[in-house]
Amino acid sequence: EFKKKNGHCRVRQKTDRCLAKWVDRQRQLWRQGRIHEDRKEKLNSIGFEWESILNDKSWQWQENYLHLVEFKKKNGHCRVRQKTDRCLAKWVDRQRQLWRQGRIHEDRKEKLNSIGFEWESILNDKSWQWQENYLHLVEFKKKNG
Repeated sequence: EFKKKNGHCRVRQKTDRCLAKWVDRQRQLWRQGRIHEDRKEKLNSIGFEWESILNDKSWQWQENYLHLVEFKKKNGHCRVRQKTDRCLAKWVDRQRQLWRQGRIHEDRKEKLNSIGFEWESILNDKSWQWQENYLHLVEFKKKNG
């Protein structure tokens, strides 16, 4: 079912904790050479990935980047607040930190630039907060009169 719905077998704990643990267990048995051959064949038949790529930092970066792209589509900016999405906000802060240190990969920097990523955080800028609240009030007035 998961494979049909998602097109892959990369189950994350936050998606389905029990299934993710079961998948990890199958990989563990395979690495130990203890998985039954018929079970291995069944898993192979659905394109099961024996080496987990969930720990692959480039895959995680891409997943966070796509999450940020969706955030921007919804909100019109890349200024993620901790109270809005804690994990994404931490990732955004980390990208800024890497940039300040001159350690961000150039291709990643270009991808972030392409969506209008702001390298200097303005979340603590009071004028930005005022503007954000003003726009929120304008929207509120439109909806409520």
